[in-house]
Amino acid sequence: MPVSSSGSSASHTEKWIFISYRREDTKYPAGQLNDLLGQRFGRDRVFYDLTTGPGVRYVEAIDDALRTTKVLLALIGERWIDITDEHGHRRLDDPRDLVAHEIATALDRGLLVIPVLVDGARLPGRDELPERLRPLVSRNATRLAHESFSADADKLIGAIVAHAPEADWWPVPPPVEPTSSPGEGASARRRGMSVGLYLGLGSTIIALVLAVLIAVLSWPTGEEPDPPKADPPKAASPVVDHVWQAACGRRYLDQPVAQADPAALATAPKDDDAVLAEDVWLDISVRNTAPTELLLDDIQIEEVVRDSAPQTGFLVRPASGGCAQGTARFELNADLDSDPPTLSPPETAGDSADRIALPFPIGRTNPETFRLRFSSRGCECRFRVVLRWRQGGVETEPVALPADGKRFHVVPRGDLPAYRLEQTGGTALLQPE
Repeated sequence: MPVSSSGSSASHTEKWIFISYRREDTKYPAGQLNDLLGQRFGRDRVFYDLTTGPGVRYVEAIDDALRTTKVLLALIGERWIDITDEHGHRRLDDPRDLVAHEIATALDRGLLVIPVLVDGARLPGRDELPERLRPLVSRNATRLAHESFSADADKLIGAIVAHAPEADWWPVPPPVEPTSSPGEGASARRRGMSVGLYLGLGSTIIALVLAVLIAVLSWPTGEEPDPPKADPPKAASPVVDHVWQAACGRRYLDQPVAQADPAALATAPKDDDAVLAEDVWLDISVRNTAPTELLLDDIQIEEVVRDSAPQTGFLVRPASGGCAQGTARFELNADLDSDPPTLSPPETAGDSADRIALPFPIGRTNPETFRLRFSSRGCECRFRVVLRWRQGGVETEPVALPADGKRFHVVPRGDLPAYRLEQTGGTALLQPE
């Protein structure tokens, strides 16, 4: 779990649901999940690291939350098993690691621990985990994918409630009250209408009042359940188009050259095809269709899967009509060798950050265009580019490129042999460069 120095004061409200995650791996889905769980169960009932207050001792805050936790959600991304510290040691093996401490404590206490596999992540094998975390592999896992987030989150919430459907620690979702007079009477009863008004209505109404009183008395001690919350802000409606300019770059194939089909290489690579870094770039076009001004808050490279193993196979430059450079209003250099990757404007070499904070207003007339140029000397990387927004001062739904659970995929050149795809007499041939 990442350490944060921001947030409100720590609350003494009992925590029922604990979100365990690593910021380097699953920050984006963890934040979305926290919002959904807070809407369903009450924000004070969910432990999420960014809600802890300044000056709070994190190990104490974690242990305090785990004393009342009923369910721990262990978010596992594609890098979760392999993330290392600044010395290259795997963090799960560190006895001081907070994520391992959270999960191990929950397992020791017999809590419901649900492994949540984010996108393409897998549940690790027993031999891949330290001894204290090995019981995790015997727990049924659920999946949380970018392209089906809402449906997956609903399924997860259903599993949490099903764990103890009649437990006194679940708040009852507020009913939808009709606008007719019977609904107004029900609303009045919920506000504590005097029992005396019903004495002349017979035993049926008295029984109803008693049922309401029993329901009120059965609420957990301490604070009453949170009142119904307003609907979350609707997502902004930017139109975001992107072009992965790999048609004129080199594509990477992990196979012997003799097995390649030159005709199949004549088409442009798709978003998630492996291509050569420094030979490709990403063009992003953003247009606002919302009635109010939309601010592009920041651009960040997220969910990187790294593999620094020596490359085998070969590179091929696909046939194309040339590399149309196009134009972009803003250009950014993306260094994939940094962990996490960094972005920097071309004119400020050496001044880089893991995200570009703007904000930048997006109008309703002409689209704004951004270009990201990638470099990598030793990292085969898979990643998304995430754009975050604000509208009317409220954060709205981020946009991840590419969508549909895919990743951009780049490889370094290294010593790989390169070939050019040529058309000779109607036949596609691979010729060494």
